[in-house]
Amino acid sequence: MVSERVQHATDTDIDDTRMLDALDQLLRDGVLRELAHEPWLSQRPLAFSHPVLFDYAAALMALGDPNRPEAVAETLDADPDLAMLLRPSLDMRMAIAWRSDSTKASYWRLALRLAASESGHIIAAAAAAAVAAAELATATDLDELRTAITEDGNTPRAEDARTLAFLVADAVNTAGRDEPTAAFAEFVLSLAEHARTADDINLAHLAARLSLRATDKHQPTPGTPDAACLVRTAVAVTSVALADPADSGRAQLAGPACRALAIAAVIDTPGAAHVVRAVVTEPIIRAWGANTVWPITGAFREIAAQSPELAADIGGVVWLFDEDRTQVTDIYGSQILSLTSNRQQDLDSLRHQVGKNFDALVSADVRAAARMLTGIVQRHVRTEDATSPRSAQSRAPMARPLVHHGYTLRHIGGLSIPPKRGGLRYAASALRASAINRS
Repeated sequence: MVSERVQHATDTDIDDTRMLDALDQLLRDGVLRELAHEPWLSQRPLAFSHPVLFDYAAALMALGDPNRPEAVAETLDADPDLAMLLRPSLDMRMAIAWRSDSTKASYWRLALRLAASESGHIIAAAAAAAVAAAELATATDLDELRTAITEDGNTPRAEDARTLAFLVADAVNTAGRDEPTAAFAEFVLSLAEHARTADDINLAHLAARLSLRATDKHQPTPGTPDAACLVRTAVAVTSVALADPADSGRAQLAGPACRALAIAAVIDTPGAAHVVRAVVTEPIIRAWGANTVWPITGAFREIAAQSPELAADIGGVVWLFDEDRTQVTDIYGSQILSLTSNRQQDLDSLRHQVGKNFDALVSADVRAAARMLTGIVQRHVRTEDATSPRSAQSRAPMARPLVHHGYTLRHIGGLSIPPKRGGLRYAASALRASAINRS
């Protein structure tokens, strides 16, 4: 049946006549069924009564010896099309391989063989990743994969292991089951901590991206083990990036690291606060660009709810930093949809995020909001040279806050205001109204 790419056969295909009795028994039990045929034909066309029965039979008989996990790869080497023809059977066969190996070592060796870039079978590798994502119980189930990633250096096997890890991360994200998610989060944390200890930029980059991939559809619930692992992973990979902000390799790591750090700050602001403070500084923004910090300011509202003082510090840094460069930047980093901005516009985007969520800081802690706003206003005060011939009386009107007028501040506090009205002045009014309401 499989060799001829059909799901039916005839009883004349059976060479051993002793099997005919078994065939009749399978028909009586409903495992097989007779297909419609002319009554005068000497042969009976037969098929499995349900496609799942065919899939199970193919998993045991058409993919090599079930007692040898590597037989799957050998069978696919001989007939690669079987990966598509018997796709459901692959799931069953990989599940058999998983449950028959308590250490999972032979399972991951098979999965790595299937994920090989030059001689592998990516559809079968995806099946192996899906089974692992469904069956994971603890992080130790991933020990063989971790070893391939961390100890094989830059060998092809290590690259294959990284590819396989991404497939598992995607499968974990799709399934959204608690136990596999927690096990995979602990696995990613072990990679991140290894990267921090060895100062391995590439491994830190991998850990950050795996963390993001595994939580794309299902954000961890605060207080759960996978949430704690995510926070520690984000802290570890960001620490690797911060070791030398001027290094180009670490600057590339900063993008995914800051995205992971933003999620961590939402889940557990106190746990990520010290690294957030280290990132949202003028030297780091200047080195990495405002776009890199954008995910953190995007979480301004959530951070303000947990740590108003940290939110005020973030807002102050963003508004007090002056970007004097107009270098063109890539917004999304996509090779399909190319959208560009420049460094000054990127900084305006950060300010807009802080401004539109300013009301969250006011609601959480009006004193912290007032401190942030006062610091911004005091920074932008017009003063004239004391040697100017103009009198002090004529200079007095100039000693006022240099209020920014623009799209960014017109939406500060989450409210739209006319273009000619100063955003900071409006925010001050909002603070005063909030203070009156609280008193």
